[in-house]
Amino acid sequence: MAETKKKEAPKEVVYESRNPEPLQFDCADIRSIRVAADNRLQWIVDAADEARFKQHHFVVTGRIVKK
Repeated sequence: MAETKKKEAPKEVVYESRNPEPLQFDCADIRSIRVAADNRLQWIVDAADEARFKQHHFVVTGRIVKK
């Protein structure tokens, strides 16, 4: 009988800037990472902290979006 694996919830969630950014900046005290291919920024957010991150002004206004 085949075992069914439980799909684990992700431990981290990736957000990125909607547009290329000239300078790196922190969001909700999380340091950004630059993606060299397109000059966008990414934030690796702990899944347990995602609710707080989503309340930041840049996420609410759409400057930063979930990847």
